Amino acid sequence: MMRSSVKTALSFSAILALSAFALAGAAQQPKSAPAAPASGAPSQTQKNVEAYLRHLYAFGPDVQVVVGPLKESPVEGLLETNIDVTIGENKEAASRRSAGNQH
Repeated sequence: MMRSSVKTALSFSAILALSAFALAGAAQQPKSAPAAPASGAPSQTQKNVEAYLRHLYAFGPDVQVVVGPLKESPVEGLLETNIDVTIGENKEAASRRSAGNQH
């Protein structure tokens, strides 16, 4: 039961974080920009989402947070990503969508 509420809270936080970062820079990005950098390096949005989640949940260096590449969703103007959080041997994964087209 606790695991489900943590996953729900993490998912909701990820949606809020991605929405905030995406909307903040949506006007600065051309519509034809790719959803993820070709180099495979994390985008600034991915770094911001990780920093936001670490701050929100007070995750220390022993917690691994991986924000997957941003990709277009079936809905225009929404991006999608996977977020994996590993604490010791416990791993949780969430897939979320966000408004905006910032990377």
